[in-house]
Amino acid sequence: MSQSHVAAMLSRHWKLAVLAAAGCATVTAATTIAAVAHSGQPDAGSVATAADGKGMPAGDGGGKGEGVEGKRDHDRGGKGGHAKGDGEYGGHHGGADATHVECDPNDLIANLVDLNAERGGELVLAKDCLYTLTANQDDNGLPEITQPIAIHGNGATIQRAANGDDFRVFEVGVGGDLKLSHLTITRGKLGDGGEGGGIRVAAAGRLDLDHVTLDRNSTDLENSDGGAVYNEGVTTIRDSTLNKNTSEDGAAVYNQAGKLEISDSKITGNINDPDLGYPALYNENGTTKVKKSLLSYNYGYYGGGLYNREGVAEVEKSAFTYNFGYYGGGIYVDDPVYVRDSTVAHNTVAADGGGLILNDAAVIENTRIYGNVAIDSEGGGAHVANAGNTVVFRNSEIHDNQAPGNGLSGGGISISSGGRVNLTDTKVTGNISDREAGGVQNNGTVTTNGKVRIIDNVPTNCQATGTNPVPDCFG
Repeated sequence: MSQSHVAAMLSRHWKLAVLAAAGCATVTAATTIAAVAHSGQPDAGSVATAADGKGMPAGDGGGKGEGVEGKRDHDRGGKGGHAKGDGEYGGHHGGADATHVECDPNDLIANLVDLNAERGGELVLAKDCLYTLTANQDDNGLPEITQPIAIHGNGATIQRAANGDDFRVFEVGVGGDLKLSHLTITRGKLGDGGEGGGIRVAAAGRLDLDHVTLDRNSTDLENSDGGAVYNEGVTTIRDSTLNKNTSEDGAAVYNQAGKLEISDSKITGNINDPDLGYPALYNENGTTKVKKSLLSYNYGYYGGGLYNREGVAEVEKSAFTYNFGYYGGGIYVDDPVYVRDSTVAHNTVAADGGGLILNDAAVIENTRIYGNVAIDSEGGGAHVANAGNTVVFRNSEIHDNQAPGNGLSGGGISISSGGRVNLTDTKVTGNISDREAGGVQNNGTVTTNGKVRIIDNVPTNCQATGTNPVPDCFG
């Protein structure tokens, strides 16, 4: 069967699906799109990194919410949806060959079908339009992306209809290369076993998000992954916001054996399964790098912000603040992680590791860990539970953390049997626990290098002399 015949069949298939869906023939633009401000969230610009005191990227941390539908006259001179040039669409226009899409989900679907058949291209959406999707094909609201396609959102929003079937918005298939900019994606939804409530990226697929908001997308809280994005390919996210998405695991992004890079972005208010769910960013068997980003007010059972499992994770110039987990409020590590020039602050857990729980080799460098709380266990700042591998704290500060539970210790750092910690040019100060030691509770092995200061911790800086002593620690 020829490629043109397949394309024609696919186009007819989508048109039939669209016509069969109730209410999809008439779609109006949004008169307003309200910004969703996360209640109580700190301004990212006020969260300084530990090493240089520079602020995080500015912004409100919220995403665009549900649009208010209303009619709007685009006066396109007849159809005109495929006309090129600036016209009244304004904003980001793409290249000279970009196609302008009417404020109509049917036109968006038709253009995507055409670009898949024509080996890719660029689309410019109608300025500030609200595209409401009602058709569902193979759990997707739009045709699967199989070619290089760029969509310039122009401030538009694409959403699943509130009373529609459950489906994600985009799927990037094998060979697909999707670039999205200046766009909001909201209300994508999948049930039990779903992957990627907003966007799914297959192995050998690519996704690039630039100034994109993924807001209130979801997969079921049982046996499902990636509330906003599920990635098996290569995904790059920059200058974007992932806000109030939900899933069992990886409510913001689930990176399954893929490559994930996030920069200058905000990941806020995402919720995972409260019983056994993994946090906002879940890296499993993949590679994840987070740079100049804020992860705040996220919730997960195993870590609120980031969980690294059987992969490699790197964090640079980022802040993990006000997250909550049962274990490891900010970061949970089962495999190697490198954190530098960052802040882990004001996170809370019911059990171990208010700021971090470290079960494998890790380097924490030029980083401040403060104001974290382990409510009913040990390691207010950090809990080290690995056996055989070393956790290095270098040029860092661990201060004013708490392990307040009755009979509990290690307000700053707790180290389990077999755990190894190296402190180099690091300060452990002002931490509090119910019993000794308030600073470093050591049941493993601690080595020190350079200027190490363990002072002003309550009730003691380190535990009694002779029981796994901490070098250079007195009182």
